[in-house]
Amino acid sequence: MQQAIINPGSQLKIGQVLSSRWKLVRLLGEGGMGAVFEAEGVNGEGKRAIKILHPEYVTEEEVLRRFYAEAETAKRLEHPNIARIFELETAEDGTPYLVMELLEGIPLAAYVRPGVPHPVQRAAPIIHAVLLALTEAHRRGIVHRDLKPENIFLVRQASGQFGVKVLDFGIAKVMDAAGGMGSKTRTGVLLGTPGYMSPEQLKNAKTVDPRSDLWSVGVMYYEMLTGREAFEADTEFGRLTAVLTQEPAPIDRDNPQLAPWRDFFARALSREVDRRFQSADEMAAMLLALARGGPVPQAPVKMPEPPPPASQVAPAHITHASPRFPAGSTTPEPAGKVDVRVAAPNQGGKMVPLWLLIVVSVLDLIVGFVAGWLMAKG
Repeated sequence: MQQAIINPGSQLKIGQVLSSRWKLVRLLGEGGMGAVFEAEGVNGEGKRAIKILHPEYVTEEEVLRRFYAEAETAKRLEHPNIARIFELETAEDGTPYLVMELLEGIPLAAYVRPGVPHPVQRAAPIIHAVLLALTEAHRRGIVHRDLKPENIFLVRQASGQFGVKVLDFGIAKVMDAAGGMGSKTRTGVLLGTPGYMSPEQLKNAKTVDPRSDLWSVGVMYYEMLTGREAFEADTEFGRLTAVLTQEPAPIDRDNPQLAPWRDFFARALSREVDRRFQSADEMAAMLLALARGGPVPQAPVKMPEPPPPASQVAPAHITHASPRFPAGSTTPEPAGKVDVRVAAPNQGGKMVPLWLLIVVSVLDLIVGFVAGWLMAKG
């Protein structure tokens, strides 16, 4: 049996049993806040994923308080497109950990590769499912704040199709307690991903609302359709500056068939929050209409009733467009086509001088940083 220590400073080992219930089998992944393992229930409880907080945070009272509080909040989220958290426990050495749904498949980050655009029939079902998850979370007052391809998981199903699961609801607030999004841990791991954080979150993370999540979804969808970064830069600081001062290249720059999506991305990636989609279901309705070639909704859509528990609902798909996992492969391929009708691009509106956008954005950034510093000092 392998007995290697998993994390520096931790006494947890592969093969160790936590709380006399969960035997650690293998390391699945590791991030800035913790590590995730596959575990087997020693009492016949089946397999689960175990997320364990890194040792460097176990002695920090504020980090632990946030970890427990956000875990309790995330436990209440039951939706077919949200990864379940079943329990919050403490190991024998005092390390807190989460017992979660074990997912088999690949993260979206492994499916989306630079320079490889995905057609609408592959990308739209994934983004639609993410928006369904956000509709439920936002209805409960929960903002994710760290949506990125690493936190979207494509789950293999017996049918060969895939389900979509959103991971790590609540982790952003734990990151704040550990030093803030965009900072680094003591081991040098970056917390947060500036390329997917909204402009308002970069300025002041305490002021974000659900529309910040919709920005992140827009960035992911843009990158899936184009195969390029929405905000290209050589460094993270350069990318942060681009988010605050630049517009992404037109969605149809390399593919004229994407012209009907211009207005969608103008709203999804608007730096002015009030011009963005105002709810996840509003964004989902426009996405679905464009993917199917139907009329685009002109008004916000009424929030739907909460869905029944996940145990009673199959994972949501745009059925006729759902990709499938070929036999023996971990990469989905399209199982059908979506009728996308090319419309004439919108020619309305006036251009604002780029120099003015840069000056205003830089001033906003300075004011936001100063305000955040004063609040922290106060």
